[in-house]
Amino acid sequence: MRGRVAIAILLTALMAGLAMGQSKPDQATIYTDSPGAPQQVSQPAVQTASQPAPLTNADVVQMVRAGFSARTIVLEIKSSPSKFDTSPRALIRLKRERVSEAILDAMVQASRGESAASAGAATTPAPAPEKPLSGQDMITKALDAIGPQDKLVAIHTLRWTASAAQNPVAGQGATLNFVEEGVREYPGLAYVGVEQSSGKWAKVVVTPGFAYRNTQAMTLAVPQARSEQYREEMDFDPVYIAQHMNDFIFTPLGTEQTKSGTVDVVRISKGDMNYVWRIDAKTGELIEAKHEVPAGEVTVEYSDYKKVDGLTLPFWRKTITSDGTTELKIDGYQVNPDVDGAMFLQPGSLSTAEENLKVLASDSIPVSQGLEGWNSANCQLSASPGPTNFPNTLDDVAFTQAVPGANMKLFCNSWEQSTIIPRTMNAMLVVSSDGNAYVIACDKTWHFSKCTQLDQGRMFHGSRTQDGFDVDGFNVDGKEVQAHYRILMTKALE
Repeated sequence: MRGRVAIAILLTALMAGLAMGQSKPDQATIYTDSPGAPQQVSQPAVQTASQPAPLTNADVVQMVRAGFSARTIVLEIKSSPSKFDTSPRALIRLKRERVSEAILDAMVQASRGESAASAGAATTPAPAPEKPLSGQDMITKALDAIGPQDKLVAIHTLRWTASAAQNPVAGQGATLNFVEEGVREYPGLAYVGVEQSSGKWAKVVVTPGFAYRNTQAMTLAVPQARSEQYREEMDFDPVYIAQHMNDFIFTPLGTEQTKSGTVDVVRISKGDMNYVWRIDAKTGELIEAKHEVPAGEVTVEYSDYKKVDGLTLPFWRKTITSDGTTELKIDGYQVNPDVDGAMFLQPGSLSTAEENLKVLASDSIPVSQGLEGWNSANCQLSASPGPTNFPNTLDDVAFTQAVPGANMKLFCNSWEQSTIIPRTMNAMLVVSSDGNAYVIACDKTWHFSKCTQLDQGRMFHGSRTQDGFDVDGFNVDGKEVQAHYRILMTKALE
């Protein structure tokens, strides 16, 4: 490299001297293979240009300790000469010094570039191919397309309103049209409320400590596994990523050619969750985000980008799951609006230590039990003519919510009412805060039995057992008791 630089400087100085009539450069005597006396040839003395010292592993560690962001350090690596030690042992030492994956990737790529340059120094190099983008480069391009880094970091709240249509897979129900309001308060709060033209509404609130779903009929805690999934998905919001770059690992997956042009593909990882982003290579706009959840693959497509308060945001979003699609047309965004903090408070009726049971239907029938243990009761659950659907409030899958007196109905009967062992069976259709509907029952054999008929429309607290629920209630004399109800039937509402 230095040889080529010196030759360039030499030629430049020589041409400048000839063109401008400057004095001759210093002379140097060299001997040729020509016969006869030595020949003195004019040769300009070479002046070596000063160059900055190359970056080393120690320089990177010092910048990390000084608090520089990963983005700044990566830019410095790309714009400066370097001489890094990227052996496995050296990389382990750097990792112990809290050097991020993005910085390590940049160091390894810079080191590979140096090796290639050294190998080709003895020959005339061919034009170097364009260097592929790193994962960090791809994410930076996508975030820069949304807005400047300082603008993204300054966002603490984002509100939107939208019109939406939820289309289940063929044969699984009718299209649901609704309006949506969403509020994201960074880093860990989310509210999404939806309302149909009929007036039916639902909302979901997710916070670091609790999550619940509310409809006209009831307030239910979101099951723990689902609420944890919501929280993990919230971390892959572009604004959150911009504000927590060092929490993620960005892995380039190459480029793809589509009908609309070249697309950069990058995997974003945090913990056990991985997203794959597809980014328009020309504009930097995010056009697709895909990830896996227990229910299957979720794909979100973005388009129709418009300017909003110095940001460029998508006004069309389509979510695709195994259950169907949800198309969201954004009506407008608000950046950092004033938000009523009450929307993120835990409702008083929500219990996180116990399961809540809402009684939708209740029945009490005389039954008989044979000496061999058989029971003459039989209960059936009817969902005709169909479930009452509310649109999903977090673009996941449609959820079905039972409403007292509508659609889901309990039918119990007994084919044997002789006095072999007479008793009464109290059966109830309930919805639990775990997101499922159950038919539960107990047998009452005497007047003061703890087995009581739970009143329709009321909410009870209970705890799960191996075969049912222990439910806090009241006996016929109004005394508070805890009775055991076995599960006869289960129906998932999600």
